[in-house]
Amino acid sequence: MGIFEQQVALNSKEIYKAVSEKAKNILEESGISLVEDIVVKEVKGEDSNSVFRIDCNNHVYALKVFSNSTEIDQFYTNKKFNQLASESNIPIAQIIHSSDDCGILPVPWIFWAWASGKPSCELESKSDRSSVAVQTGGQLKKIHRIKVSGFGYPNAKNEWSGEDIKWTIDFFVSRIRRIIKKGGIAFSEDELQKIVSETSESKGLLLFTKPRLLHGDITGGNVIAHDPKNITLIDPGEIIAGDPMSDLGYSQTTQLSPIFREGIWKGYTKEIPLSVEEHDRFIRWRLLRQCVIACRAVFMKNKNAENYIADTHSFLGEIKKEK
Repeated sequence: MGIFEQQVALNSKEIYKAVSEKAKNILEESGISLVEDIVVKEVKGEDSNSVFRIDCNNHVYALKVFSNSTEIDQFYTNKKFNQLASESNIPIAQIIHSSDDCGILPVPWIFWAWASGKPSCELESKSDRSSVAVQTGGQLKKIHRIKVSGFGYPNAKNEWSGEDIKWTIDFFVSRIRRIIKKGGIAFSEDELQKIVSETSESKGLLLFTKPRLLHGDITGGNVIAHDPKNITLIDPGEIIAGDPMSDLGYSQTTQLSPIFREGIWKGYTKEIPLSVEEHDRFIRWRLLRQCVIACRAVFMKNKNAENYIADTHSFLGEIKKEK
């Protein structure tokens, strides 16, 4: 029986119970001999992709549980990103073991070495946050040099979900439509059509044919700082193969702090500025990603929703000015 047929959705209490009961088995299967008691702590608990901290033998580990069948792609996405990034010496948390056979737990899981430090967004010093963001921009540039053979995300057979860039563009447009359908109406249909016209229908984006590895969710919370000069990148997003300008565009959306945005940009463009072609793609991807953020903010009743909507209009205006 395949994993899709076996897998069941678990709520947060069921996940914690299952992990607590099976932590010893997970450690043993991961090649770790026990000499002390195991302490399991929930890092973040939702109905999917729950993360746990496991303390044992004076070491700390991270366990990520993929508990919702609709999120199964994230299991393979995390594994593929770690594999390719590790091969290129990108600073990431190392996977110790993973399983999708539903033997120990009824859902897939990945067991990591714990990334010690603080999320960069929690650093007290502005200069430290800036320094970490610059380093992150440099690492993002290195990630974008890694060639991949398709677009989107990988499946169990190591096949990519899309054959061309249109797949990834349509992914975000479809997400916008789904959020709007649920109540995240941030734009009129006419305004939305203008945004779509400048993004998903843009030849500048559609002609891109050289997919690269992406992080997919580069935020201050996904950069762990051991100190201002040492970082670890964690938690890649849903789309990890495509146009690097999608990643860079997302890093410049206004849900992220100005310090983080400025540092990423500085680190990314330090050695080589964007070409005219890259800049054109960047501003279009930034618009599309900002549109998703604005619609989601309206749906979630986020206090910054109106600002995100205004920023989306501003990004659209910037594209029109450059024509």
